[in-house]
Amino acid sequence: MRIMIKGGVWKNTEDEILKAAVMKYGKNQWARISSLLVRKSAKQCKARWYEWLDPSIKKTEWTREEDEKLLHLAKLMPTQWRTIAPIVGRTPSQCLERYEKLLDAACARDENYEPGDDPRKLRPGEIDPNPESKPARPDPVDMDEDEKEMLSEARARLANTRGKKAKRKAREKQLEEARRLASLQKRRELKAAGIDTRQRKRKGKGIDYNAEIPFEKRPPPGFYDVADEDRPVEQPKFPTTIEELEGKRRVDIEAQLRKQDIAKNKISQRQDAASAILQANKLNDPEAVRKRSKLMLPEPQISNHELEEIAKMGYASDLLAGSEELAEGSTDIRRNLRSGLGSLPQPKNEYQIVVQPPPEESEEPEEKIEEDMSDRIARERAEEEARQQALLKKRSKVLQRELPRPPSASLELIRDSLMRTDGDKSTFVPPTLIEQADEMIRKELLSLLEHDNAKYPLDEKAKKGKKKGAKRSANGSIPSIEDFEEDEMKEADSWVKEEAEFLRVAMGHENESLDDFVEAHNTCLNDLMYFPTRHAYGLSSVAGNTEKLAALQTEFDHVKKKMDNDKLKAEGMEKKFNVLTQGYERRAATLWRQIESTFKQIDTAGTELECFQALQKQEQLAASHRINGLWEEVQKQKELEQTLQSRYGNLIAEIERIQKLMNVYRAQAQKQEEAAEKDHALESSMAPASQATVPSSGLSEPAPSSEDVYSSLDGQPSLKIDMNVDSREQHATMDSETGGNMSGNVPLVVEDNGDNITKTPAQDAGTSSEVATESVNPDTVSTKPESIEETLEGEGFTDHAKIDSICVLGGDTAENQTAMEE
Repeated sequence: MRIMIKGGVWKNTEDEILKAAVMKYGKNQWARISSLLVRKSAKQCKARWYEWLDPSIKKTEWTREEDEKLLHLAKLMPTQWRTIAPIVGRTPSQCLERYEKLLDAACARDENYEPGDDPRKLRPGEIDPNPESKPARPDPVDMDEDEKEMLSEARARLANTRGKKAKRKAREKQLEEARRLASLQKRRELKAAGIDTRQRKRKGKGIDYNAEIPFEKRPPPGFYDVADEDRPVEQPKFPTTIEELEGKRRVDIEAQLRKQDIAKNKISQRQDAASAILQANKLNDPEAVRKRSKLMLPEPQISNHELEEIAKMGYASDLLAGSEELAEGSTDIRRNLRSGLGSLPQPKNEYQIVVQPPPEESEEPEEKIEEDMSDRIARERAEEEARQQALLKKRSKVLQRELPRPPSASLELIRDSLMRTDGDKSTFVPPTLIEQADEMIRKELLSLLEHDNAKYPLDEKAKKGKKKGAKRSANGSIPSIEDFEEDEMKEADSWVKEEAEFLRVAMGHENESLDDFVEAHNTCLNDLMYFPTRHAYGLSSVAGNTEKLAALQTEFDHVKKKMDNDKLKAEGMEKKFNVLTQGYERRAATLWRQIESTFKQIDTAGTELECFQALQKQEQLAASHRINGLWEEVQKQKELEQTLQSRYGNLIAEIERIQKLMNVYRAQAQKQEEAAEKDHALESSMAPASQATVPSSGLSEPAPSSEDVYSSLDGQPSLKIDMNVDSREQHATMDSETGGNMSGNVPLVVEDNGDNITKTPAQDAGTSSEVATESVNPDTVSTKPESIEETLEGEGFTDHAKIDSICVLGGDTAENQTAMEE
């Protein structure tokens, strides 16, 4: 039976089938999708989609910002790649692979690092543990039969979108949508009628995506109630630019004010250049720019003493009547107050009036206070404004009332219509006074029109012509008119009003209303027409047809010419507008693209901000637990370190004490060896004498053996050599004292008195011989086992088993040194 394990490298055909299946079945039915792929399981299909085939996966090169973010998050959340991946914007496998690559790049600086020994590198024959995140293998030219069969089956299943089941599903979906719309319409109608119905909860097992959040995980409730904080967060309108955030700089404000001053100066120069130059000369006058004198302030009206009195008046006395309740002892206060007031002197009602003499006029002239420059400029400005107002009042009524005026091009026509030519004048009949007065009025009217049009032009074009020096009138200057005083103007105005009133009464128009005058004026104005044959305006009602036709033809030509001129102007302005705005249009398009990209970046930054805020909240919750755990571990480590340090110090001190004891025991062992050599030499010299028998009486007892002596010393074997040495020394001493009478072995009785060891020769029971006693110093003899044990215990060595072994061994042997080191 053939066993096939699902998995392995993904092929191009499998990727295409997986894409088509996801398009049809969605991203939740992975078991159905995996049924189309023979060699892949549902888990592998899901991993392949989310690790490689998902269009939202970024497969571009890693940027420096992404690397920094990855390293920072890996430090905060080690090995939590599924949590780090959505924050970085990559897949978990990409994050892990990139992190390992960065570590390899960091390790490559090490001299001992060898890339060939990397355990992550696949060797021949090994299987890739993560094939879902690798590119697909290209399809071979001749595919296997299994692959062809899988491809044909997947094509047939994925192309079947009109089967019975598909039609039934579509029909059910359409019916469900119709029911939903009908119920929604019904609820809306009921709500409009004032009937509020509750929507029934669905009993199905599915999730109502309109009413709840699928797979929502609610956080556990905390210690405090946060119901009041559960409200939509208001997005504050933060300043978007640095200028809005920090406000306008002083340099920019000064530059703007400087530009405004320059513009005002240009305007003043265009309107009245002479006054502007005069003002500039006044400001640049060296006499005006001089050091200011001392500021002269008036004398104070109120002295310091008066100010103090005024301040004291606002204070309340500490003992005011009624401000404090009367208590015991208040009568004394009242009595003292009465006596104090009674001691005041009696008032004297005498008044004296003193008249102050008038101030004498000083003959010295008052010093003229120098006028401040700012006051001087303000005064001159006020005088200039008053002069301008006076000039404005002297203008004609047309300018004062801002009535419409004829343009400068019509002045020639007006001149022709107002002034009579020499041909019109009769040489035989002299003009009457009325005709002469009428001609004078027309001349004055014409000069007034020319003056107003030259001094106060109608449009900007006239202003530009004025600036460039275009002709203002026939002779190139502003026509001069006679200047009248204000009183004369008022007198003339009164004369005009009187004459108008006289004419109104004489012509019988005194009862006519203003509307009648306006109607008559409009009728005359509409009847007015320009006749080119006469080169003057006239009434069309009294003109002939030929003159009317010529007038209309002239008006048509004038309008057509004006239209052509306007067309040329419009084309020129359009070209100029295109030239001026083409760069702005391109700039606007570029800025629009930048704004769109900026908004996208803002959206991405907002998402990252929310992620980091969520991460911050999680870290704030988890950091305290981690910090407490680490703090406890640190405390435990400190306690353990203190314990080990104290133990180490004790061991060092114990080693030093044992070393001192070993040195002492080595010296004692050396002394014992020297004594043993001496004893051996003595035994070799006394060997013949020891073989002879010593005469003894019948009552003498045999000499005790060495075993008896050992038993009398609690059976300590370590004193065996010492006792023999002591006995031999005792024998030699006794032989020398008795002159050789005592030879051989003499029995001794050994007594241990603690500090000294007493040796007494044995005597017979029946004799009364003297007892020889010898005191031996322990320093000259080998130390007893009891003294060694006491010494070790006094030094703090408490292991009794080792003490016994040291006492038994004795001397400077290897076993003794090993026991001492232990």
